[in-house]
Amino acid sequence: PPRIRAADSSPLKVLVVEGQQLTLRCAADGSPPPSISWFKRLSSGQSLSSGRRLVPLSSGPVYTVASASRKCDGIFQCLADNGEEPADRREIRVVVHYRPRVSVANEQISQSRGHSTMVMCAVSGLPIRELYWEHRGRRFRPGPDAATCWSGGRHCLYQQTTSAGDEVDGDGFQTMTRIDL
Repeated sequence: PPRIRAADSSPLKVLVVEGQQLTLRCAADGSPPPSISWFKRLSSGQSLSSGRRLVPLSSGPVYTVASASRKCDGIFQCLADNGEEPADRREIRVVVHYRPRVSVANEQISQSRGHSTMVMCAVSGLPIRELYWEHRGRRFRPGPDAATCWSGGRHCLYQQTTSAGDEVDGDGFQTMTRIDL
């Protein structure tokens, strides 16, 4: 039966930056020499019309994507088959890192003194190393009158306005993210 050579194949986890080339390798031995086929596993809840969860991609020991996108994120499988049972398989987890994207629902928010205000933004990116808010060029620090939260891909800022100078406005608040690739 065919045997995949782990030492000459891609590691079980491959990191790639969006836009860069993704190359996966799968080397196998056997008699007769096995053919290599590549598949991508669909996410949970997805399946082909046949009910299968593996999408055939290509044949050959190397699978290449010229410019990786977020769609490349997931489990790839190489299959070594020479007609002798059992065929050998290797699963490779591909993780695609991509720059952060920030969107704010309300560009400008005003509030009366003494009332609470919540500013929210949606953030996506992988990985996100640091996420914080700035107000008029100064980094926001949580305290007794203010807090931040993270929930379901949204970052929020709660601010209790105490004086006219503390009024929250969308022009003064800016969401800042940093990503290390």
